[in-house]
Amino acid sequence: MAADSAYLQGWATLTRSIRDGSSWSGREANGAFLNLGDGRFADAAGISGFDYEDDARAAAAVDWDHDGRLDVWVKNRTGPQL
Repeated sequence: MAADSAYLQGWATLTRSIRDGSSWSGREANGAFLNLGDGRFADAAGISGFDYEDDARAAAAVDWDHDGRLDVWVKNRTGPQL
């Protein structure tokens, strides 16, 4: 089945936007929230260093260096791909 031309055009436009450095989030800073355990959350973006402007997509907590403490990986539009 041949792909619809509008579908292919959409992918071409998206690829061009990414290559040109377009921001999907409007250049707003990333957010990070700390669960306080009582049904509330505290804004922890500034103190954690996650409040930089980029199009973050996901975060994962892993013990990358095997030191017993969790490290945080953030996936964003412009970062290296692993």
